[in-house]
Amino acid sequence: MTDTIREDHLLVVVPALSRTFGPGEVQGWEFLAHGLMNRNWRLDTDSGTYAVKEITDVPLPKVRRNLSALAGLAGDGIPAPAPLAADTGDLVAEIDGHVM
Repeated sequence: MTDTIREDHLLVVVPALSRTFGPGEVQGWEFLAHGLMNRNWRLDTDSGTYAVKEITDVPLPKVRRNLSALAGLAGDGIPAPAPLAADTGDLVAEIDGHVM
């Protein structure tokens, strides 16, 4: 899979990600080729910069558990990347068969 195809995939799911997580209007994004198992992007919005990860190597229940642990650590003041919750409270979005 080329970087162009990966960026095209993000273009397709950006509207759904914006509706789900509400990060604000997307100004731009960049595919990050540095991930080990997952596809990663830098997403710039009018409310800030976010990392978007398409999970491909971990079962969904484990992803939710891990993100919940990160949220708890960040909430307790420990320097950890706090995941952005969807309007439903979920930390994961399933879009077009992809977990993000």
